[in-house]
Amino acid sequence: MTSTLDHPTLGPLQGLPLPLSVQYRGIPYAHFIGRFKEASLHHGPIASPARPYDATRWGPLCPQIPDGIKFDFALCGAELPHDAEYKQSEEDGLNVVITVPKGLKPGEKLPVIVWIHGGYWVVGGNSWPQYDLQNFVDISVKQKKPVIGVAFNYRLGVLGLLSSKELKNTGNYGLKDQVLGFRWLQMHIEGFGGDRHNITAFGESAGAMLLSALLQISTPLFNRALVMSGSATLRPSKVEHQQEALYRDVIQALDLENKSTEERRKELSRLSPDDVISKLPPLIHVGPSIEDGFLDDVVTLNTIAGKTRTSWCEELAIGDCFHDASCFKTRVLNHPNNATYFIDCIKSTLAPTAASEMIKAYDLSSSDPSEKSLVHCMELLTDLRWYLPVIHTIYDGTESSSKVSRYHFHQPNNFESQWKGLAAHLFDITLLLQNHRHLLNSEEIELGEDMAARVFRFAYGEGFISQWEQAASKKVVVVWGPNGQTKIVGDEENAAKMVNILSAVFPLYMYPSSCSTSATAPSCAWYPFFQSITSNPSVIFNIIVNPNSGPGDLYGYPNDDWKSVLSYANSLNNTNFIGYVDSNPTIIPASVYKPQIQTYKNWANFTGKDIHIDGIFVDDMAYGASSKSYYISFANNIKSVWSSPPSRPAPYIMMNPGQPIECNFYTNVDSIVSFEDYYSNLYRAPFIKAPYTNCPRYKQAIIIHDFNGTALDQQQICDDMGQKFRVGNIFITSAVQDDSTHQNPYDEVSPLLQQFSASVKATNFWILAHPQWYADI
Repeated sequence: MTSTLDHPTLGPLQGLPLPLSVQYRGIPYAHFIGRFKEASLHHGPIASPARPYDATRWGPLCPQIPDGIKFDFALCGAELPHDAEYKQSEEDGLNVVITVPKGLKPGEKLPVIVWIHGGYWVVGGNSWPQYDLQNFVDISVKQKKPVIGVAFNYRLGVLGLLSSKELKNTGNYGLKDQVLGFRWLQMHIEGFGGDRHNITAFGESAGAMLLSALLQISTPLFNRALVMSGSATLRPSKVEHQQEALYRDVIQALDLENKSTEERRKELSRLSPDDVISKLPPLIHVGPSIEDGFLDDVVTLNTIAGKTRTSWCEELAIGDCFHDASCFKTRVLNHPNNATYFIDCIKSTLAPTAASEMIKAYDLSSSDPSEKSLVHCMELLTDLRWYLPVIHTIYDGTESSSKVSRYHFHQPNNFESQWKGLAAHLFDITLLLQNHRHLLNSEEIELGEDMAARVFRFAYGEGFISQWEQAASKKVVVVWGPNGQTKIVGDEENAAKMVNILSAVFPLYMYPSSCSTSATAPSCAWYPFFQSITSNPSVIFNIIVNPNSGPGDLYGYPNDDWKSVLSYANSLNNTNFIGYVDSNPTIIPASVYKPQIQTYKNWANFTGKDIHIDGIFVDDMAYGASSKSYYISFANNIKSVWSSPPSRPAPYIMMNPGQPIECNFYTNVDSIVSFEDYYSNLYRAPFIKAPYTNCPRYKQAIIIHDFNGTALDQQQICDDMGQKFRVGNIFITSAVQDDSTHQNPYDEVSPLLQQFSASVKATNFWILAHPQWYADI
């Protein structure tokens, strides 16, 4: 039984009817012109009323090793029924499978989701059962978010990626096949009931690497991208000498090194795909190539955000699995002395102290057997090759009109395999596509359907993370698993409590003169601070404002200069405003400070501009045994005022005794300034010594004035405070405090302001790259 679609540009297509969908298989989207040549777009039609196109049968794969599906099943941990041998063809491998919900009405325009398969760049195809989109589309129908699923084949291995001067070619044919696929969709998807202006692409592993490469080109191809367990840094584009080295290896394997250039060209074109592939390593290390006008640069951690957060892609979501490096088990982790191998690599790369700390952090020991060390080595490799690129993509300072979101997959694989108990590479796709549904438990099925629901909302333009999920925090992270649960974790919470990210605290006591017209004009006194903030959007800036030893006009609003800077800073995603309130238990009772707190709170009610304040900074905290109850009451009064109608989100409370205090007080506040002093006193201060090292370190703030060192010294301070002592907030200024002249170090701009903010950013990149170092916080 078939279902015929009268496609307006392709002609009549006979599709395969399924319970909730119709699948159109093996449709050609590109013409194969020849080996090592770019394909051309297949415009259509491909059928006529007299001869409908039979789209009920799978099309052939692009040439690859015959049992490549076994590699994929091994990563997943469970096989599915599959063909003993899949048909392969260079000429006909460039085909597409389109899965459409049943009963679409004429003119309906559903979101389109394009799947890009992985497979080490050498294996994979749209007819493999684990990548069939039928169940995925069926779930969309059941969830009343119907989508159209699309999967293209693309050329693989040396036949799709080899480049050489001798061949006079550029490689990248597999990537350009996908480009043609997206162009083909623009021309023909509306005939299937899809919206050519609403296309979401998602890929995993090598498919994610390919997707990251497509994000680097200038041509808009899709509206949204979900990059799963792979990035442009996982297998960077090869430069010329790397491709030439690969070409020499291929020539040698094919026994062509003694032939002339022309003879080699002819043989490489004449040999059958089987003759080429069978003589090469099964997982030969191929990948994209640098090519002028297509892939111009090698993407590094420092450039990944700027290269892949392209303006033409409306929203990007990127993430990883907790044990993604499971896919490196055969190549790296199965080393007979894996811990020793990793330890030697670390020692040869890092300084002795850093190497020792990293080895300790990942619990690596040369005396442990390889089986025991396997997971520790896997976690280190995952952090370096998967987690770190995600962090750089999210936190880099690149300005982009596209939205970027982040997820992490922590659900352990439960199949009886070598991956049982690990959130292994590819298991996220196993749950998302639900092709192993009969092998999954109820917890895994539920999580997979929840993952799919998020992807469908993403495709409908509702955001990978919804507005209500973001309401409580400026940045949030989706965490899938463990225990079959989806958690939305505030990024500030994730940063401060999981890895103790360092924030910049700015005591901005300087009046914002000449700012009323524009807070971003060079004439605005706060202009240097805003430059620093916007140049480092990955850094959270907690800005203490002090209009007049407090808010100034009680129950009123600040003047136009203040409104301008508050409004502008509140429009940024990395700022929090904290209102200054003085304290002294002998002269400032609650009847004095509570109206000040209420005034700051009321600023949120101003209409026309967003001038809200996020919390309160309590200065001159004379903490001691006799005043403890006063400050506990002070903190409680701040919370009480903030929660009274109309309530505001919980306030950020920072108190400043300028020195460490007993640890049990930290439960009352968000941050304690445990050091406010001269730079010369920093490394002998009490806060870095017992018993204060037992206090919650991420709640400690450090304010340093009279700094007379260099930019490198400033970076060292940030590294020490963030990495070693793990404080949560820091400020460094070269401005001088002079009590005899009442000179305040916080009412002028430090010459090293920009370097300070950049130092905090650099420290955070390092911290976020080593999350296991901070598990005890």
